[in-house]
Amino acid sequence: MDKPGIGTRIGAAIQRIETLPFAWLFAPKTLSLRFVLATLSAGLGALYIAFLLDFNQPHWAIMTVFIVASPLPGQVFEKGLFRFAGTVVGASMAVVLIGAFDQMPELLLFSLACWLALCTGFSTLLRGFRAYGAVLAGYTCAIITLAAAAAPSQVFTLAVYRASEISLGVASMAVASILFLPGSARGAVEQRLTGALMAAVRALSELLHGREGEPPARLVGELGTIRAMVDTARSEDGRFRRLEAMLRATINGIFALKVASQGLRLAALSREWQIDSMVSGCRALLEVRTFLGTLPASPSPETSRTLLRPQISALMRALDDVVENTNVKNHAAVQLAMLCQRCRLTLVHLEAALLGLEAMATGRSVEISQRRQALKVHLDWRQAATNALRTFIAVGVASAFWIGSAWNSGAGMLTITAVICSLFATTDRPHLAALGFLKALAVGGALAVLYKAAIFPAINGFPLLALTLAPALAWSSLGAAGGPNPGGAGATGMLFLSMLVPANTFTFDAVSTFQDIGSTAAGVVFSAVAFLVVLPKNLPRMAHEQMAAVRADALRQLRIGTFAEISSFGTRSFDRLARALQLGAPVPLLLGAMSAVAAGVEAGRLRELELSPAVRLAIDEALERLNIAVRSPTLTPEGQQAELAGAIEPAMHTIVAALAETPGAEQRQLWQGLVSLDTLRLASERLNRIDNK
Repeated sequence: MDKPGIGTRIGAAIQRIETLPFAWLFAPKTLSLRFVLATLSAGLGALYIAFLLDFNQPHWAIMTVFIVASPLPGQVFEKGLFRFAGTVVGASMAVVLIGAFDQMPELLLFSLACWLALCTGFSTLLRGFRAYGAVLAGYTCAIITLAAAAAPSQVFTLAVYRASEISLGVASMAVASILFLPGSARGAVEQRLTGALMAAVRALSELLHGREGEPPARLVGELGTIRAMVDTARSEDGRFRRLEAMLRATINGIFALKVASQGLRLAALSREWQIDSMVSGCRALLEVRTFLGTLPASPSPETSRTLLRPQISALMRALDDVVENTNVKNHAAVQLAMLCQRCRLTLVHLEAALLGLEAMATGRSVEISQRRQALKVHLDWRQAATNALRTFIAVGVASAFWIGSAWNSGAGMLTITAVICSLFATTDRPHLAALGFLKALAVGGALAVLYKAAIFPAINGFPLLALTLAPALAWSSLGAAGGPNPGGAGATGMLFLSMLVPANTFTFDAVSTFQDIGSTAAGVVFSAVAFLVVLPKNLPRMAHEQMAAVRADALRQLRIGTFAEISSFGTRSFDRLARALQLGAPVPLLLGAMSAVAAGVEAGRLRELELSPAVRLAIDEALERLNIAVRSPTLTPEGQQAELAGAIEPAMHTIVAALAETPGAEQRQLWQGLVSLDTLRLASERLNRIDNK
């Protein structure tokens, strides 16, 4: 047997090295090295310029670089923009508070606690870097206010310096990301969207084989990630903004495909349909199953345009032929036609999603027959109020402790309390995040003491300073880019710089240094205790609240919802599902919530159909009776199932009778109504499982 070539052996050796625990440090990937180059050049460049301009706290410029650094340029631009905006708002508020209450420390601290609570609550209602900007507006105000409390006349100067230092760091990292980082948020969005669509298609293919496949609820988390990346792509590529409609159409197409698949799943779970045998006995359905099972994992725009979408159109025509030639007096034939209609609906949504992906990949906007789609998110007002109140109480207690104890480093402790309580308030386990920050402080603080005591006294001039800082900062950047704990590595680098405080004129005061580290540690510990004691988070309850919100929204759709509201209802519901997944919601609860989404969508679809007065009256009566049945708290599951069947079946019989009197080409609306009613019946049977866990 021939021995493997040198290239093969080198490749195998590299793969083995990449599996080692510290491969991110000793064998970093190319992207990680480019990220280190970008952060080092931007950070040291910003520090040098801050020295030249004689800024008040030049270390904030280099700290900002490491705070906004990201492998994707779009994330640098977006985070930098909101960091700058939050800094300006927070600095302006600090000037207002000092100007109004500089002679009244109690009122000053009370007003500061109110402002921090407001910013924390507001950040809970926002997403991504917008939330970060709101948090920053709060604790920037705290940093400047507490720094200027002893010298109120200097507050405006401190605010200007702070804004200038932050702006310098943001601009430096933005330039470095353009020069050194090849990443593309737009490409990442397209790749993740394609992956989410293909996952939904695979799940649908499994259903048509008679297998349950992956629960649809498990597929919504990816779409939550994608939505968080959209703003980043907009910041990175201005052309992405012009494709906003395509993006909405693609995401909503995937949402709709998942909901349509849920109707098929409910039919399979009810054991009323033998889907595998039904598909095997129908050539059109068999072709659909084959097509879905052979779709490429990442179709190119050309393949989608010239091959896939024409195939979808041909498959839909074949399904229409089956439906139009159905003998409505034969129950088995009616069930087969309903399955064909369900599959046709999934193909419609698949075609819309492929069209959107084509447009985003080519950069050319195309006309979409669907109405304008809205992407909505869940606004958790209760959690926002809880986070705001917790921050207010924690900052208030810390302020009272500072005043009562007259601790010299109390301002530092209060500042860190404000930062931690607002920054980690929206995380699921904020006390663990605070403890992770404490670990980063221990490492960063120890490293800073080493530099101050043993290295800095021997340094003269910026070149030597840069050379000595580079190893520690490169280690932090490598950890942030590819290490096992990116957040901890980034926090360690930031705290190292915060404790080091590089300046034009360096003096080492051991007492002052350890006081800074001690006050910071005290603030972190106090914040962790506050998260555990003051309105602690109950993750199972929060997950159930998300599901209950889905159910309440679905019940509203049953009562008064229209098809025009489906986009808002569906995307808001999927946002809640993604959040519930993060909180660890159990699968039965998620399946019940998916059924609620399907029920709400089908109720809106039924109100959109153009039907005869007799059929419309029967459907309206069915929806009214259904709404009463699902809201009844006294019915047993068996009684509710009978009540639901009694509400839906008369309308279904009316539609079947109308089908017998309607020409084949004009039956599509009636068949859709029949399918929607059947899905509504099956979904409503599971809807109350959200409450009956």
